[in-house]
Amino acid sequence: MTKDAFSFIDKLGRKFVMRSPLEILIAQKIDQRKDLRWDYETLRIPVPHEQQEQVGARYLVPDFQLYFPCKEKWIVEGKGVTLLEDYLQRKNEIVSEYCKANGFNYEIV
Repeated sequence: MTKDAFSFIDKLGRKFVMRSPLEILIAQKIDQRKDLRWDYETLRIPVPHEQQEQVGARYLVPDFQLYFPCKEKWIVEGKGVTLLEDYLQRKNEIVSEYCKANGFNYEIV
């Protein structure tokens, strides 16, 4: 079974294939900002070796990276679910730790 793909073209003409309608909505909101540079799924966060089996991945790829002119940086994850499942909580902790260590703010929407 294949996952559905959702297309989005930003104001710069970049074409993205996103994973959910929620990600499209987030991208549309972000793309309205003129003072903001953003990317979609370009960052790879290494998962510590001892957690790779629990998380099921060697790398995590957050949905959006936002770069503001004031040098503020954000990682935004579009989940649309609560983080009740254990593996989602572990993923969230890994991304949160990466953000703290690398000067990013972090938000799940």
